[in-house]
Amino acid sequence: QVFGIFLDGQNSQLPMIIGSVPKEGDTNEKAKENYPLNKVYETERGHFTEYDDTEGNTRIKEQHKSGTHYEMQDDGTRATLVTQDEILVVDRDKYTVVFGNDELNVTGNVKINVTGNALIAVKEDVKVTSAVSIDLSAPSVTVRGDTIKLNS
Repeated sequence: QVFGIFLDGQNSQLPMIIGSVPKEGDTNEKAKENYPLNKVYETERGHFTEYDDTEGNTRIKEQHKSGTHYEMQDDGTRATLVTQDEILVVDRDKYTVVFGNDELNVTGNVKINVTGNALIAVKEDVKVTSAVSIDLSAPSVTVRGDTIKLNS
């Protein structure tokens, strides 16, 4: 059930929604889950946005009918699930800062294309391992170090 009024004047045919409550037999189970603290807007095709103000478990969730969704949880965690491809295009610069650890796990291949220079700057050790082989190829290769160990 929806509560509202119609506006006055030039916009007299536009409704202003004031609130809603689930009615008996409401088919939207998400809305009834934590009523009155859980607000859900769901489309006819199954997309939905959910605002949950349940004490100690607040969250915001937006989900596509395919299952792709993101959720912001009570502790500030943001979880994202993409059920198909994800494409990100940044028209200018991009900067990422992680105050903690970062880990990338790929079950397929990874390809990095850089049209300019690439720099990897590390304050501690760097380790590169491969279960099969490592192939370095360039017109010129420079190796510098106080100690260089080959086949040791």
